Amino acid sequence: MISADSPDLAAPPEWWRCEKDALLMNYLAHEREKRRLEAEQGQILAEIEPRGVKDVTGYAVLSQALVDWVQIKPAEAKARVVSRS
Repeated sequence: MISADSPDLAAPPEWWRCEKDALLMNYLAHEREKRRLEAEQGQILAEIEPRGVKDVTGYAVLSQALVDWVQIKPAEAKARVVSRS
């Protein structure tokens, strides 16, 4: 059960001190935030395409820009671009 006196989500975590319901609450809050941020990133990537990848990024291919910018593997970069199209 989640209680009103659960740790503040903005406070630095000391996970070993948290009760099990607080651990779950924090995990779920972080998951929601991660998904929200991923959706926002997708909207940004989708806006690059119609404006012209080369004009916006200086790269001919958006996935290559992602590889260089965020140091991810080419396969992951392609998946991010494809899933946003």
